[in-house]
Amino acid sequence: MIAMNERIRIRDHLLKVLTDATKERGKRLEWIGTEPAWSIHERNRMLRAVNDLRMVRGKTDVAIDDIKAVERTASGHSDYAGKFALYCTELVLDYP
Repeated sequence: MIAMNERIRIRDHLLKVLTDATKERGKRLEWIGTEPAWSIHERNRMLRAVNDLRMVRGKTDVAIDDIKAVERTASGHSDYAGKFALYCTELVLDYP
């Protein structure tokens, strides 16, 4: 069982990764296909952070589709960033 303080620490780390990535939105205003480049950048930063944390736990990488799925779950919440970070924490700790 994973201790709650470890979950909180990981969630806080991932929230910082996301928050730092959002600060770069002004540099990525172009569109790639049907979405803004900043959105792709933020998702890729979360993918890298999640997989880095999984690697130190001896787990294999998750795919970008896994990140997209938890991002969709977070979408629409008043605390989107917090939910996205929380669901990414679950990918780190609970996903095989």
